[in-house]
Amino acid sequence: MSLVKTANPIIDISGSVGGSVFSRDASGLHLVSPHRSVHKASPPQTRRRRAFITATRAWHQASAAGHAQLWKLYAGRHPGRNRIGETIIYTGYQIFMRFNIYRAYNNVACILLPPEG
Repeated sequence: MSLVKTANPIIDISGSVGGSVFSRDASGLHLVSPHRSVHKASPPQTRRRRAFITATRAWHQASAAGHAQLWKLYAGRHPGRNRIGETIIYTGYQIFMRFNIYRAYNNVACILLPPEG
């Protein structure tokens, strides 16, 4: 539960709401996230991290070969939808990662050129 003392502007706020902690110190009022303990990596988490690293390295290879612009053009021709249904345009990196992170996770070679179409 958080406590808010209002005026114009807010004078004081302290406590937590929805996992966020309101605090005051010498620099004034601020919002901080609670500290979370770090757990040792599980095998699935390690596999996901390895897939992300593999896909990122593949992106660097694609960029070095001059394919980044092709991915950017492909992303512009293939918009996506976010969670609330709005149309979004991915960057070349984002759509490359959408294609290749699952391939890397399943130990399939990453594709450096975007698909035709």
